[in-house]
Amino acid sequence: MPKLAPINPAVLAWALEESGMESDALAARSKIPPDRMIEFLDGSTRPTTTEFRALAGSLHRPLAFFFLPEPPEKADLLAAFRSGQPTKKSTIRPEERDALRATSRWQEIISWIREKSSDPPLEIPRMPTGTRSADAAKIILHWLDWDSTAQRKATSSSAVLRMARARMEARGVLLLQFSSLERNSCRGFLLPHDAAPVVAVNTKYNPAARLFTVFHELAHLIRGDTAICDDPRSSSTERWCEQTAAQVLAPTDDLLPYLDRWVTTGKVTSIDDCRRIANRYKISLRAAAVRLISVERAESSLYSRIDRDTDFESGGPNPNAEPQTTPVRRVAALGNEIPRELLRARDQGLLTTVQVRRYLNVDPDQLNDISFRLQTADAEA
Repeated sequence: MPKLAPINPAVLAWALEESGMESDALAARSKIPPDRMIEFLDGSTRPTTTEFRALAGSLHRPLAFFFLPEPPEKADLLAAFRSGQPTKKSTIRPEERDALRATSRWQEIISWIREKSSDPPLEIPRMPTGTRSADAAKIILHWLDWDSTAQRKATSSSAVLRMARARMEARGVLLLQFSSLERNSCRGFLLPHDAAPVVAVNTKYNPAARLFTVFHELAHLIRGDTAICDDPRSSSTERWCEQTAAQVLAPTDDLLPYLDRWVTTGKVTSIDDCRRIANRYKISLRAAAVRLISVERAESSLYSRIDRDTDFESGGPNPNAEPQTTPVRRVAALGNEIPRELLRARDQGLLTTVQVRRYLNVDPDQLNDISFRLQTADAEA
């Protein structure tokens, strides 16, 4: 007879409600008959251990969570994204909820490690109310010590994105990349924190679009916002962040001479000329259009003429890409800083090796591979 899991049905119902899914959707994701799911929720039937693990995995909750005597009282972190302000989305999709919760968990872990390690406070710049986007861009450029020449000379947008991530991590800001988000999910979001602020981006968007989103979220960070971004022009705040990001990525003192010499002394009207600007700075067409409009070298209609599909990944896997082993995928998703902090906590006796492996969901050989990659990255820095 299959072993049954004595879960608390009230906790299961709470987790289902927090996920934003209907019971039928959870049943389908967990490969459990819908009628049986209803029985789990009303407590008339207990799941088998196999069904229980499927439920926990689908809801992205630890197994022990479902044995709580009562549902948690802690407010849902998503409440911050339901304020009704123009910069927030009113409806959170299930995959966005999952990404937000995963981001919050990593933020809690890394902030705990940094606090236990007595790390000094992060130096996150803050801007006065009413700061112009041009001045905010200068703040970000100075804070990251951003090298616009290196940006232009980089081999690809992916290389610039890696450079941005390294600069952010050196200043304590985490960058997560979520492949679980969909094309119609948000572009990215920001969870601020004094010890471990996190920017998250949607990998359905191509590297150039992700790069624009990263700097857009950094603009939110120095404003002191909490934001989940969908339509980047849905409010004056979103447009301000978009303009700030574009000015970081295509500085005026470099852009205007280039336009005058190599493109046109008048206004840019063609998508091909906009693409020349995008290719020079390894940025998206959308970012290039925003920049051209802001320096009055293109009409505002240029932005609306850009096909939304140009922001998304296209084609199949890159045949020259490194084989997508578990360590490669973990570092791509989490960056270097999260595993580096976990290994530091292990070396300080704050975590065991088993705990580090569980957090990263890797076996001993895979953890050794990640550790080697970090050492190599540090040596090349």
